Amino acid sequence: MNMSIKSLVILAVILLFLVACSKGKITGGVVTDTTTKDVKLQVSGCQDSDEGKVAKNRGVVKIVQDGRTSQKMDECFNGILVEYYCDKTGIKSENVNCASSGKKCYAGACS
Repeated sequence: MNMSIKSLVILAVILLFLVACSKGKITGGVVTDTTTKDVKLQVSGCQDSDEGKVAKNRGVVKIVQDGRTSQKMDECFNGILVEYYCDKTGIKSENVNCASSGKKCYAGACS
């Protein structure tokens, strides 16, 4: 009897998980909404509005740690794009030289 209660609890948890994820597909920290095909990176509570390292779009990266939300917005600094993105350990940044692709850094994006 005890074994069947455990089995039912495990089955209920699995069903709840499947129902919660029925609109999205989770793959290696990336959630893809199968209805709209939108992809949002969600690693350790981190979300990036431009879906990662995308220099052509200004993005905002948000992370919740210890109940507080912090965010970083892609920005231009001395003609170089500072591109923020989510990593397994939190928010990371990468400098992008827009001029190398014939573009200028403007309003947090290479355009």
